[in-house]
Amino acid sequence: MHLEEGFDLMAPGIEEKNPEDKEPAVLKNTLKDFGVIIGFIFVYIIFYQYVSTGDISNGIDLQNDVNLILSDTQNFSSVSASVSASAPSSSSSSSPSSAPSSSPSSSPSSAPSSSPPPVVTSVPASSPFPVATSVPVESPDPVEPKIHAVRMDVNGFYPDVISINKSDTIIWTNVENQRMRVVLLSKEGLFENNVMIENNRFEYQFNQQGNYSFVLAENPSLIEYPKANGKVIVN
Repeated sequence: MHLEEGFDLMAPGIEEKNPEDKEPAVLKNTLKDFGVIIGFIFVYIIFYQYVSTGDISNGIDLQNDVNLILSDTQNFSSVSASVSASAPSSSSSSSPSSAPSSSPSSSPSSAPSSSPPPVVTSVPASSPFPVATSVPVESPDPVEPKIHAVRMDVNGFYPDVISINKSDTIIWTNVENQRMRVVLLSKEGLFENNVMIENNRFEYQFNQQGNYSFVLAENPSLIEYPKANGKVIVN
C-alpha cells in the first residue's frame, strides 16, 4: 500500500491523552480517602470513650453520633469533589501578566547655561560722623622768670600795683631820705618784717598765684604810713 505524504495514520477510537487531565481525578480520590480515614478516626474515638466509661445505656446516643459523623464525612467528600472539579486543568491556561512598560516619568531638565558670575566691587561706606584727626598741640615755651623793680618811700610805692607771672621776682628799693629807717611789711605774712635804711633793697620770688599787699611803717612803732602801700598780682 502506498501512503501519500501528509496523511496521518491513526487507529480508530484511540485519542491522545494529555497527562495533565489525570490530575483532577487523582486529587479527587485522595481527598475522598482522606475524608473516610478522618471519619473512622472520629468513630473510634467516640466508641472508645463510651466503652471505657461503661455507659451502655447511651447506645442510642452513640448510634446518632455515628450517623452524624458519617453524614459529615459524605459532605466533606462532596465538597472535596467540587473543589477538585473547579481546579484549573493545566497551568498553561493562565496567561502571564504583562509587565508594565517602563517609561521615564519626567523629562530631563535642561541644564542651565553657564554664565560668568557678576563682579562685585566694594565701595567704601561713608561714615556719617566726621573723623577726628589729632592735631599736635604746641606746648608754650617755658617763660623765663623775670625781675621787677619797685621803688618806695613814705608817700607811696612806684608802681603801686604791679602784675607779674608765677616764679617772677620783685626787688623793693627804699628811696626814703627823710627818715633813717622804715619797715617793709607783708599783709599776708610772706616774709618777716624787714627794716630798711635809705637805698636798701629787698627781693622776693612769688611761687604761688594770688593777690598780695605790702606797706611801709615806722620803726620801731610799726605805725603804717597811710600813703605808703602797694599791691602785687601774681598770674
